[in-house]
Amino acid sequence: MLQYKNIMVSALTPPLGLMEHIGAFWHRPEIRGMPRLGTHGYGLPPLEGLVWTSLAGLPQVKSGDGASNWFLAPPGGIRPDIKIALNAGAVNNVIVCGAKANVTGTTLFQSTDGIAIYAGPSDYDESPIDVRLSSPQNTFFLGTRVRSAEVDVIIEGAGMHACIGEDCMLAAGLAIRTTDLHGIVDMNSGAWVNRPAPVHIEPRVWLGNDALILKNTQIGFGSIVGAKAVVRGIVARYGCVAGVPARIIRENVSWDFFRSPSEGLVERLRAYEEKLMPFPVF
Repeated sequence: MLQYKNIMVSALTPPLGLMEHIGAFWHRPEIRGMPRLGTHGYGLPPLEGLVWTSLAGLPQVKSGDGASNWFLAPPGGIRPDIKIALNAGAVNNVIVCGAKANVTGTTLFQSTDGIAIYAGPSDYDESPIDVRLSSPQNTFFLGTRVRSAEVDVIIEGAGMHACIGEDCMLAAGLAIRTTDLHGIVDMNSGAWVNRPAPVHIEPRVWLGNDALILKNTQIGFGSIVGAKAVVRGIVARYGCVAGVPARIIRENVSWDFFRSPSEGLVERLRAYEEKLMPFPVF
């Protein structure tokens, strides 16, 4: 085992440029359009003590060539039940797992220079989520203590990202998209009218069963999205939306993990919100 700037690396050493890029991103996440990473509600696992491990030959790689792609996790921190898939030509991609990041499901890299961050820890024994990073320099962030059940995320478009803050509740059947997956053209001008756009979900958001979160969506702290809602645009903090398309059905409400609101919930939420950066994000 070797060491580079307090980061442990396996005998198969990642390119120096890739290691430096990850280090720079940790200190300046705005270089990928995600300036909130590392701030309150979006804690990044400390790089110190994480180990670089090549994906080559790992049993978690279910398809594709793991060479030139990497895991960055605590020693012994690579879950045996996480699955990784790689398209031909997928290189310089990195999966980062913090301590006790109990994420299962498949992370699929279809291009180059992607980063998937599972901050950990999770409150559940496992949090199944499938993530597809389809284009160059895609980034996915899943905050600590997020609870998920059969969630599907597709990130497409060069430089696009999807960000989910900590303490969110992601119900079964949820889908998150930075793309419509098929291009739409204006027949008069020839312009591409449905370009990809990022998705940002602030901390402590509850997303209901089978909801669809479309590109260019921002959902504010403490909000609630109803089952089967189709959401695009800005949902204000403490908003409750439902329907197709989703609309506000109640304002200035929030939720709890328990069956009934716990004592002091409002005060805790207000104190937490005060530490967040301003909303909306972009």
